[in-house]
Amino acid sequence: SIGYKSKTKVDVIASDINLNLESGKLISLIGENGIGKSTLLRTLSGLKKPLDGAVLLNSKDLKEYDQIDLAQNLRIL
Repeated sequence: SIGYKSKTKVDVIASDINLNLESGKLISLIGENGIGKSTLLRTLSGLKKPLDGAVLLNSKDLKEYDQIDLAQNLRIL
């Protein structure tokens, strides 16, 4: 699940997301303003933590990467 947490509430933008992206493929993410495209991309890149679940890169949770290893792995995609 992706979204935002504040001290008083949790705003879930999308849940039950399951993606499998392949290296070398061109992917397009389209949708209306405010629907969560940027939040999804921030979560997939490790800039934002998912509200629930995990983001895996090469079968490894993003939380297990240090910043340099994550940057290098994202670069080669």
